[in-house]
Amino acid sequence: VRATVRFADGVGALTDAGANAFLEIGPDGVLTALTRQTLGDAADVVAAPALRTRRDEQTALLTGLAELHVAGVRVDWSAFFEGTGARRTDVPTYAWQHRAYWPRPLAFAGDVAGAGLTPAEHPLLGAAVSLAGSSGVLLTGRVSLRTHPWLADHTMGGMVLFPATGFLELAVRAGDQAGCGRVQELTLTTPLVLEAGSAVAVQVRVGAPDESGGRELGIHSRSADAPDEPWTQHATGVLVPDERRIEFDAAQWPPQGAEPLDLTGFYERTEYGPLFQGLRAAWTRGEEVFAELELPGRADDAELFALHPALLTAALHAVEFVELKDADQGLLPFSWSGVSLHASGAARLRVRLAKAGEDTVSIAAVDPAGRPVLSVEALALRPSSAARLLGPGAAGRPATPTARTARPAATVSTVPASAADTASFRDRLTTLGPAEQEQALHDLVVTCAAELLGHPDTSEVDPERDFLELGFDSLISIELRRRLSEATGLQLPAGIVYDSGSPNGLTSWLLTELGAQDGGTVPRGGVPGGPVENDSLERLFLDGIARGRTREAQRMLATVAALRPTFEATAELEDLPWPVTLAEGPASSRLVCVSAPTANGGVHQYAQLSAHFRGSRDVAALPLVGFATGEALPAGPEAAARVIAESALQAADGRPFVLVGHSSGGSLAYAAAGVLESTWGIRPTAVVLLDTLSIQHKNDEGVDFSGMMRFNFTAVDDSPVRLTNSRLSAMGRWMVLLNALDVHPTTAPVLEIKCTRALIEGVPAPDADTLHEPLVPSATVRPVDADHLSLIREDSAKAAALMEEWLTALEGAVAVR
Repeated sequence: VRATVRFADGVGALTDAGANAFLEIGPDGVLTALTRQTLGDAADVVAAPALRTRRDEQTALLTGLAELHVAGVRVDWSAFFEGTGARRTDVPTYAWQHRAYWPRPLAFAGDVAGAGLTPAEHPLLGAAVSLAGSSGVLLTGRVSLRTHPWLADHTMGGMVLFPATGFLELAVRAGDQAGCGRVQELTLTTPLVLEAGSAVAVQVRVGAPDESGGRELGIHSRSADAPDEPWTQHATGVLVPDERRIEFDAAQWPPQGAEPLDLTGFYERTEYGPLFQGLRAAWTRGEEVFAELELPGRADDAELFALHPALLTAALHAVEFVELKDADQGLLPFSWSGVSLHASGAARLRVRLAKAGEDTVSIAAVDPAGRPVLSVEALALRPSSAARLLGPGAAGRPATPTARTARPAATVSTVPASAADTASFRDRLTTLGPAEQEQALHDLVVTCAAELLGHPDTSEVDPERDFLELGFDSLISIELRRRLSEATGLQLPAGIVYDSGSPNGLTSWLLTELGAQDGGTVPRGGVPGGPVENDSLERLFLDGIARGRTREAQRMLATVAALRPTFEATAELEDLPWPVTLAEGPASSRLVCVSAPTANGGVHQYAQLSAHFRGSRDVAALPLVGFATGEALPAGPEAAARVIAESALQAADGRPFVLVGHSSGGSLAYAAAGVLESTWGIRPTAVVLLDTLSIQHKNDEGVDFSGMMRFNFTAVDDSPVRLTNSRLSAMGRWMVLLNALDVHPTTAPVLEIKCTRALIEGVPAPDADTLHEPLVPSATVRPVDADHLSLIREDSAKAAALMEEWLTALEGAVAVR
């Protein structure tokens, strides 16, 4: 399509004609996002996609039809349910009161005696058994949203999480089984994500008593439908026989001198469902907080538990009013110490929380009659932003940790520091079986990653998550590569950290490479190590720019790119470039960062900058198409700008968004903003250009682009990515396309952050006129004490502060209008 599409006009004409529902028939939801952007705040119009990239087709289609159905569109559900026995059910004749009437659990109904087990008589656990040959105990259960629908009310970050208080409930029940009246310690290591339609098997294991009577405790889970998968540890702890009580005189309620707190709208800013909204009143007195709690719904459900997790969770909500360190980031339970339950089945509580440390509280709870119910000597909390929930994990599998563990899980705690140490590590590997070898390498990778990221232990390094999402930047990836090279004796290639994707992926590569050096064979697709070959494209390019023949080197790459497949329209692509989430936060506008079209650039270049937005604003980074092996390249400048525009729209997912680009990435971000506005009438909230020196990078603009290219590849110590043939040739094509861009101006506000320091030694810094002259009309210019590369590295905090200040003011002005 080469003429103006007038998409916004078309949507407007349809709505004027009475259309109030749109269903996109296509492979993704790009047009749905466009339609939502065009419709704005129109409350009586719905837009839904039939399919979504990387989602199950049946689920995506049914979700789209359901969205239309609840908006009033007639859907022939009888065809879908034909032959299933499903039938329509009349809705109640009484008014909706937004109350949940959960069916009573049937957890006790099954007969487990025939399997040699004892009924656990608990809603979350089905059976208990004494372990042969020891005094240990094992309790087992099966948990799902179908059998325990009330758990669906415990939602955080868009996911249903098994509550932290639920793990304490399991520990208390295990203590009862083992004759232990106090949970001396319970440390949460990994959250348990519950998904609709699936169940998890749960095990609570209690060890034999030690000399003092203490017993070790472990809580694990795995998918109930995958019995061969490994178990995931969620909590560890210690149970002891004796019970302790924290005295709490609640004869006068509320206590004398306590000031009431306003709870109006308290739960409106959370995702908790009704059952987990039990905080009824609260008062404060010095470093104490007093709270009144009630289990919503049917109180007789409380009798089934030692202490219902939803009721105790409500007590934790009152922690918000205790002045603790990092309280503004939102705190989550980390470890319980000295927990004694004095009575079970409470449906209402009066609670006192007292500050016991900079991140710790003590808890004492009584029933309305003043009888003791619960004593917690110490509950340590951690900021929720420190371990963000960045995406749903499979039930029963490791997910992003919401709290740190006090015990390092790795078996390798230090990296070999000498050749002898390296040889010793390699020798030790040869004595291990394949599974043990993989575990030792896995522990090495995760331990090094945790140390470099500043974590006190390994529990916050999810081995399945992308290194970028874990918080890696270019410098950290290079240092990890160096440490692993020292530890294993391997020569790890540049970029292996990002190329392998995750700690698990890097472990697999190390295992394969070590096997090859010991006589095995590197499978096809393995990443080769060793020095760069003299006649490789990378060596030819680097040698060329080192000798000052930068333009000839670039022309060579462009010639190679001409041999690669191309696309004229995004419809020819199997998928649009998928954004990588780098930060999450509540701000209204999401930052969508466009990668620079250089061979050593990519989404990783925004890692350090995005770290300053964690907890305040969503940040996603877009890779450019063609840089990965097997990807096609844009055939021309129109296709190049169009693919970035559509990818950015997909990354925005219907929300307000800000396009951000560093250096030539800013040029592409600005061009994409023009495409969005001129083609579909969609304007981003803003565009931010981070030391972007030109929009089209033409050689007659007075900027030494060749000198900057030479510096970028020769003066920078190391590259965080491998300079593959695909990356180098893609740079050659994109630089040509950048020069040929037909840029449409955008009416979106533009912020230009310009560096005051010179990048290259001997080159004068920009003069005052250049610093304050905008690159694009009407842009706001903000100088910053940084150079072109430090702006997104060691000086990235300065850039982030300027961006956030400007965007906050801009969003506030939009809200006022």
